Amino acid sequence: FWRTHVHAHKPGALYISGQPGTGKTALLTEVVKAMEHGATAKQPMRKVYLNCMSLVDPKDVYRRLLDELPATMLNGISLDDPVQAIRQIVLGERRKTLLVVILDEIDHLLTKDQSVLYRLFEWAAQSGSRLVLVGIANALDLTERFLPLLCAKSCEPQLLNFNPYTVDDIIGILNERLQEAARVDGKEAAEATPPLVQRNAIELCARKVASATGDLRKAMDVCRQAIELAEQDYLAKQPATSPAAPRPSVTVAHVLKVLSGVFGSASVQVIRTIGFQQKLVLGAF
Repeated sequence: FWRTHVHAHKPGALYISGQPGTGKTALLTEVVKAMEHGATAKQPMRKVYLNCMSLVDPKDVYRRLLDELPATMLNGISLDDPVQAIRQIVLGERRKTLLVVILDEIDHLLTKDQSVLYRLFEWAAQSGSRLVLVGIANALDLTERFLPLLCAKSCEPQLLNFNPYTVDDIIGILNERLQEAARVDGKEAAEATPPLVQRNAIELCARKVASATGDLRKAMDVCRQAIELAEQDYLAKQPATSPAAPRPSVTVAHVLKVLSGVFGSASVQVIRTIGFQQKLVLGAF
């Protein structure tokens, strides 16, 4: 998508979806860096990243975009009406600079009539437009459920969905991170040294997180808390005057204790997913 639209200076829109912690924003950031590093600046381009959670009102997105643009892109444009100002920047005949807008948490731009999102996607789909739009959110069906007219207007964005991490994915990433942490002065720790986190503990963490959410950040947070818990147990059992003992190792018991606090029981997980009125009914009993 980046080569086809940004490098070629062609308008277009991409919607990236996926559950939290599946690497949407992180991977996009790395891809953009790689693409920018290998690109040749034949035509001017301006990239703007905006997290829509920071907006008080969805319509504030136009003003925030204007604030991120250099003065050279605003020459001859009236800023009294932010909507018309952005429209002139991306659709004006004399405008040459390509505007690449990355909107994280784009679902925060949803309104009663969806005018903000419709306008942005339509601008990116018009022939001769200077706008490339990339939206990121959790919902897989955001464009189908809230923006059904995009299809009728031939303004549908390209769709890219990030699946939740599998057990093997999480185990592999956790092992890689733990190996990095185990390096001492640039060298691998001695093989005789006990592993920081036992293999069974890593697998337990991965299976629990994969079955619940597939959120890699959650898995890493569980490991972090388990390591802290193991360190606390180690210090509590280690007399201050005794010689240094082998470093503590995170066991299944440590991970289980953290998981019980993070996820709770199956009943608690179900209650977290139900609506407010259902919770009120349960509270009445």
